[in-house]
Amino acid sequence: MAQPLIEKQPEIFSNTTFSNTRDYLESRLRGEGPGSAVPLWRAVAAMLVTAALFAALHNRWAEAFVAGLAFSLLARRSGQIADAVAAHALANPIVFAMAAATGNLAVI
Repeated sequence: MAQPLIEKQPEIFSNTTFSNTRDYLESRLRGEGPGSAVPLWRAVAAMLVTAALFAALHNRWAEAFVAGLAFSLLARRSGQIADAVAAHALANPIVFAMAAATGNLAVI
């Protein structure tokens, strides 16, 4: 029997680690510091970069990029990455239910 190429998923791709990495990366790209005003161009660049990274981890890049932008906007608006993580956790079963209902598992 063939052995899997990767027996254990690398730690960088676990949800918690990726969320923390994404939150850190986005805050660094924004140039955010305590009490600092963030220029709009830096906030937009941070959202685009992290959405692109999010999309790179998914098979359906265009949809994942849009979702990544939505999650970035949610995290920015609320000030907490946990809200974006919760939205992602809610979106997964909705997408699965839609795929199962239509018989189109390619959307997963």
